[in-house]
Amino acid sequence: MDCTVFLESHWTKTFVRMARSDPSFYTSLFPESDLEYALSKAADDARSIKILDAHRPFRSLDRYADAQSAYRSGNSLRLDGIQRFSPKLMLLVRALERELSCFTGINMYLTPGKIGARALPKHYDTHDVFVLQVRGEKKWRIYTPPTVFPLEYVPPIRGEEDELLRIKKQVAHQCLRDASQISDEFTLKAGDLLYLPRGYWHQAESVDANVSCHLAIGVRPYTYLELLTVAIAQVAALNVNLRKPLPTGFATLKGCPASVRESVAGILESLQTQIDPDKALAEMAEIFSSRVLG
Repeated sequence: MDCTVFLESHWTKTFVRMARSDPSFYTSLFPESDLEYALSKAADDARSIKILDAHRPFRSLDRYADAQSAYRSGNSLRLDGIQRFSPKLMLLVRALERELSCFTGINMYLTPGKIGARALPKHYDTHDVFVLQVRGEKKWRIYTPPTVFPLEYVPPIRGEEDELLRIKKQVAHQCLRDASQISDEFTLKAGDLLYLPRGYWHQAESVDANVSCHLAIGVRPYTYLELLTVAIAQVAALNVNLRKPLPTGFATLKGCPASVRESVAGILESLQTQIDPDKALAEMAEIFSSRVLG
């Protein structure tokens, strides 16, 4: 598929599967020797290797021997950020980041030959994913409707804990998961590719007694929420109303005071002339380029 056609027709919009008749298509990108090397090196980096089971919370491993034992016992393994241990995958990540202006990382999923094995329950990701089936096969189920553009990053409220955010997300999305219905089912074979925009509910499982290995390339796009957050922060140095404190004791008040509504209305009106999208975009581009392009 032509890159331009993909970006215009599928990128951030709908999933697409590319089937190939060449099972060795990704062998040069990620040979078996690189897999062994990555697993042994990742074991030295705490929390890089996870044991996955759709029916239990994942747990981290910090010894190569433990990873081998877990795998031989029939567990799936995930190696987070595998590009750190593979020059070829790092070059791929850097090329995608330059092309898409998105932070990118690669996780590797290794599932032993166990029919019906599921590493994760039905879920969606908050980032776009390219699935490269390197070895073996996996059956995929795609569900609709997708959760449209779920956020990976939300500016934190002072005093809010990460654990609380996680629980809120689980509760809020439980009903969405239960309401989604299967819309497509197919088997990815070695050499095939699947693109999933963020928000598409999906589930994958082993289909035969052969080992399955796939790479999940996670692409994390910036959002307009982040752009506006930067833009408003830039304006805050000039707009004193943005820096004013909320009413004393607001947390115990019932309802929103009229003074707050009036202040917000005035701030929103002033922001229309003060916010500079070009300046905000330039700051984000500078930060991204310094991290990715050097």
